[in-house]
Amino acid sequence: MGVSLIVGLSCLPVLYLTVLGADRTLWFSTMFELLVLGACAIGVLAGFGRFREGWALALACAGGTVLVCGVFAFVEIRANFGTNADIAPLLKPMLAARLAAAVLIGLLASVAVWARNPRSWRLVFVGVAMLLPVVAVVGLARLGTGLPMSTPRETPGAEAVRIAVWLLAGVIGIGLVSAGGHLLIRSYELGRPENIDGDAS
Repeated sequence: MGVSLIVGLSCLPVLYLTVLGADRTLWFSTMFELLVLGACAIGVLAGFGRFREGWALALACAGGTVLVCGVFAFVEIRANFGTNADIAPLLKPMLAARLAAAVLIGLLASVAVWARNPRSWRLVFVGVAMLLPVVAVVGLARLGTGLPMSTPRETPGAEAVRIAVWLLAGVIGIGLVSAGGHLLIRSYELGRPENIDGDAS
């Protein structure tokens, strides 16, 4: 509830900026900010216990809305205020804070589902362990960190080996993402009421 409240309050200065801060109203980012505000309201209501059933799903939807709409609003706001010396330095920290809040809201919703069935946790840990290597490689590539065999080779034979290694790594990565994603989906399924006391495999 606290995270949703903080993110919701952060919408107010952004809405002032999108409605009155530019030469014209930034309608797209304004609509996205209103959606974020609505999602945060749902998160606060869920924290007060307004949703006796499906409150974890409500939190997950709120987190997803904050994530997607926050990014879309950022694009238009940056296009209009990216050269403003007072506002531009605040845009990326604001986006990062919202992304972190969205992830936290989604994580809280996930934990609420996983806690229903102790068998979910094993699938979660194994699934995350499968996904971590892929996330690490993608992250290093995005940061520009030199990865093994990332530099083109001078001889055709060495270059062919390098390409073959990366193709094999790609296949392994796809396999890890598929298997890890399947296990995470299954961990949520075990939190369904009919699977809590049953013998779901």
